[in-house]
Amino acid sequence: MLDALKTVLGKMHQDALPPESVDVFCYSKNLRGVMRNMVYQLLAECIELRLKPIEPEKRRRFKAIRLANKMFGLFFERRGVSVQMLENSVDFYRSISTNKLKGSPLLRQVKVNQFR
Repeated sequence: MLDALKTVLGKMHQDALPPESVDVFCYSKNLRGVMRNMVYQLLAECIELRLKPIEPEKRRRFKAIRLANKMFGLFFERRGVSVQMLENSVDFYRSISTNKLKGSPLLRQVKVNQFR
């Protein structure tokens, strides 16, 4: 699920127009409609966060997602979307604070690659 979200959202550029339509298919025998609606709602919310311009004073947008009893953070950045596993709320807030001070994981990776 995280890979699918990261791939789809990574193809979208910030400030772009939203897609005309998004279809979510679910092939489950049970609870097909419920799962489809939950994934559609999550995708729509993530698309909205991805395409919104970043306000200069906030710099970051993120969404916390719980999958298989593990917490992950989707971080929406100018250059893409990054995913970080968050062990607990302390890690979550530390990740946000670190990114405010040092920049986003994607931005740090670009800087490291420039020096190689």
